Amino acid sequence: MSGVRLAKCLWGMAALVSVLMVSPQAWGVELFSASLKNGDYGTGTTQDTMAPNHGGSPHVLGIVNSADGVTFTPTDANNRGNAVIYWQPGAAVNSFRQHGTISFLMKGDQSMFSSMTVWGHLWGENYGWNQFNNGQGTFSCAVSLVPNGAGPEDDLMRFYMSACHNDAWYYPGNTSNVTMDFGHWHSIGFTWGGPNYDYEIWIDGQLKSGYDLPVGVNLPWGMGAPQSGTNWGLGGLHERGYGAYSSAVGITYADLKVWDQWVEMGGTPEPATLSLLALGSIVLLRRKRRKA
Repeated sequence: MSGVRLAKCLWGMAALVSVLMVSPQAWGVELFSASLKNGDYGTGTTQDTMAPNHGGSPHVLGIVNSADGVTFTPTDANNRGNAVIYWQPGAAVNSFRQHGTISFLMKGDQSMFSSMTVWGHLWGENYGWNQFNNGQGTFSCAVSLVPNGAGPEDDLMRFYMSACHNDAWYYPGNTSNVTMDFGHWHSIGFTWGGPNYDYEIWIDGQLKSGYDLPVGVNLPWGMGAPQSGTNWGLGGLHERGYGAYSSAVGITYADLKVWDQWVEMGGTPEPATLSLLALGSIVLLRRKRRKA
């Protein structure tokens, strides 16, 4: 075998080994999985209950299903959203608060996510739709608009992740650096309780934020609120219909996965692994063509 052929074979083997070396234990237990395409929510459902004094009359759900995914749209004149799709962790809720992962594809529509929307929730949890201000939560992630340059084509979205520990709120992430552009699909991953950081935010296979809680503050999130995690979902589950507590509008979601465990890279693909797989595929394809 020539040196060139040997090198190509080694690259192909490296691609295969990189996949096989992924530890099954790192992936944990999958709680929910849904393509979110053409109305496929898996075991999830929409929440269609909001008291009239919370903006629920007349009620508009604010969800549009398509082959691309599910898109959250405005439900009032202030461009806020009331869309919620939720899942119930059930018996896994206690371990889910200790360690877990949320992964999905996401694309933002800048024309819909306008400057009128100061910020909105991507996802969150609560412990009862009728608790306090129509649903209290202790763990969530929101996004805001970041004007960037003279025109909207350069504007960005900024992530704000928050978690409550013993009635004190913490914001696990260097939010000034966790940004994403509009108009493109991105692979998003959030994971907590892993071996490296308490909280991690991954975008397109790259770690954007690694955050450790202060000394003396530990996971699980929601300590002080043992009911937390009753429901987990996309949209604004915390204090629905009050002030800025809105679901983020102009966001399309697809390919949702939620694990009851820390998952490597937040469940997002690793560019190096994908490159090796692509190279391995090219090598195999060339060998087949030569044989033909």
